[in-house]
Amino acid sequence: GGARGFLPLKGKNVGVEPPTYKGITSEVGWAFSPTKSKIAFTLAEALITLGIIGVVAAMTMPTLITKYQKHVAINRAKQVYSELSQVLQLARVKYGDMDSWEITSYDAATKYIVDFYKGLTVCKKPGEPQNSDCGMGMSSAAPIYATARGEGLSFSVGSSGNIFGDAIFILVDTDGGKGKNRLGTDVFYFEMKNNRLTSFAWKDDITREELKDGYYSDVFGQTFACKEDGNRHACTSLLMFDGWEMKDDYPF
Repeated sequence: GGARGFLPLKGKNVGVEPPTYKGITSEVGWAFSPTKSKIAFTLAEALITLGIIGVVAAMTMPTLITKYQKHVAINRAKQVYSELSQVLQLARVKYGDMDSWEITSYDAATKYIVDFYKGLTVCKKPGEPQNSDCGMGMSSAAPIYATARGEGLSFSVGSSGNIFGDAIFILVDTDGGKGKNRLGTDVFYFEMKNNRLTSFAWKDDITREELKDGYYSDVFGQTFACKEDGNRHACTSLLMFDGWEMKDDYPF
């Protein structure tokens, strides 16, 4: 049965014929397929693309290299500072406070620092000619030691008989003489005095502007600063003042 006039279409294909895309092209001119499309570059286009990539790389690589060099220098200087702080505490346990130390020659660095600093080896003995492989030294007479990682450490001393007081001064060459050997770039300056390890010529009331533009040290009778050229003795202080960070205006 079924309604009158209705003829069942059993067995016949009923419906809308699926659309085809034969011959249809897009506005840019390449053949369109509902499932797959292909784009080809000419040799000229590929060369232009490579040229653009090369220009961008040439512009960004120096910045990336400098950023990496800063990262390495900061981390190594900070690591050595931490180790020297531990050395100071160990030396005080054995020899008492620094006002009782005998700081009259380079032997003091050996007695109070080297003997407690694990992994240090002699790279240049006192009086030997400067050795660029050891890093930047205080002077030709100063000894230079090497850490297990390769940083160079050079020492100088002040005694109660001069204006410096009982102090040990420490130069840290973070790349062991392989870089620029420049204060504040790969060489950093510390001093051990009054039971404290600080940056060289540090003042507790120092301001950032003084470190950048220059300040007068009554102890040393000189002006120290952290500038691009010339006076850079305060660069270690500026780095530590900024929380071990080289800010945009730091003269790396």
